Amino acid sequence: MDNLKAPRQDELPDRRKRSRLGGRVCKEIGIGIQTITPILGGGTTARMLDNVDTIRVPTIRGHLRFWWRVLYGHQCGLDTQELYRRERKLWGGADRDGAIRSAVEIFTDCRPPTPSEIDTSEPHMQDVSSYGLWPARGQRRENISAAPRLKPGYAFDLRLVFSPVDSNTEDELRNVLQAWILFGGYGSRTRRGVGSITVRQETERSKWLPAAATRASLAKLFNGDDILGPVSGYVSSDMPSIRAGALIVGKKTNNNLAAWEVALGWLRDFRQGAGTSGKAGDWAREPDPHGGNRASVSNWPEADKIRQLSTCKAGRIWAHSPRYSGDPAWPRASFGLPIIEKFQEKSRELHPTRKKDNGKMDEMFWGELSPPRDEPKEFELRWVPNSRNDNDDTTIGSRLASPLIVKALPLADGQFVPCALWLNRAYPEGKVVLGRNTGGSYSPVPGSDAPFDKIAGATDKLLFNPLIGKTTVRQAFIDWLAAKSECTQVAP
Repeated sequence: MDNLKAPRQDELPDRRKRSRLGGRVCKEIGIGIQTITPILGGGTTARMLDNVDTIRVPTIRGHLRFWWRVLYGHQCGLDTQELYRRERKLWGGADRDGAIRSAVEIFTDCRPPTPSEIDTSEPHMQDVSSYGLWPARGQRRENISAAPRLKPGYAFDLRLVFSPVDSNTEDELRNVLQAWILFGGYGSRTRRGVGSITVRQETERSKWLPAAATRASLAKLFNGDDILGPVSGYVSSDMPSIRAGALIVGKKTNNNLAAWEVALGWLRDFRQGAGTSGKAGDWAREPDPHGGNRASVSNWPEADKIRQLSTCKAGRIWAHSPRYSGDPAWPRASFGLPIIEKFQEKSRELHPTRKKDNGKMDEMFWGELSPPRDEPKEFELRWVPNSRNDNDDTTIGSRLASPLIVKALPLADGQFVPCALWLNRAYPEGKVVLGRNTGGSYSPVPGSDAPFDKIAGATDKLLFNPLIGKTTVRQAFIDWLAAKSECTQVAP
């Protein structure tokens, strides 16, 4: 015993990182993150920031798991059991055969935000950003205040500690992180650019971000993998994939919020923008006939289809005579469901006695919509599976996430480009239906069902020019956007 000597510290073998006693040796990926657009939600309560963990591990895990499917799901072809096995082995899961622990542990190092870093104001509906922050608005009737948002510029550290399940694990996780940073974000509404992020340290950006918003730069970043390239063989298109996706980018800027608002503006203008110049039919909505900033009648078919499937109150007529037929078509369902809207309840005739100090009429004085004019009541567009009994008028459909992502894409030089990424994804086996509120729940309107991507009825004359001659809304949007002088089509 007297001959035993404790070894010096420099003589000890390197410490082996293991997730548990006797487990595999772990590897680690660490990165500093900074937000570039407001964060909405992400906590344990909808629309709320978390009071304990500002950046929650379960939320990040969900985002990363989604982007793993987007990047690697196509490798399993039509074999959904193989997809399930691979995903479960890496990310964990539980089923009737038992539970498997995730091979990836996620750690965040974040601080509670200061009051000055939280925005509790009401989103300004005239700002482009409100198109992404729409769910954050307050509800006066329900006495609900605006949802708090974490302002851009908040920083935190992220670590992934993992036990490799095969030789590709480390590369896969790095690529998943890169895809999340480039095209995803934290919290809710990330597909509308809310909660977008970038790499905090300038010295690290070239390792995680592309040098330019080009297909070649993206492929180089992903170890030579053309992630936007075509899919080989037969694959399941029910799951969103970046393979065979469409990517459009705009001009580079050092203003992250400006890049976000440009991308949001593309979607807003295509879906519901009112024109100020150009020929008739170039706008999604007609401009204010009185010269104000209140958009007029929609050139998409949905509003007229709803009028055709509704009934005016006795002795009244619609505020706008339908220009489309009653043959159901709900093309904007391609941007995600549900669509929850209500018709304008204010008259387009200015109030005869209210004027501003300058003597001109102002839109704040629109009168109430009154007889003989009428408009349909609140409605929803949802989808129902084909297997559903047509005589079943109970609760309808479920959510369908948008395949389109519009956001500010960060670059290695610290600048940003507005981007629109349309993921490659099929529609579910179902149909879009109009739902009407009856006793607090929505039930489908008889005869309102239509296939996904049906742009118009058989006898309809399209009034929005970008839709003419197109077979899908994706094609219409990508072609419309690519034709803009400030835009570049990266893929396909």
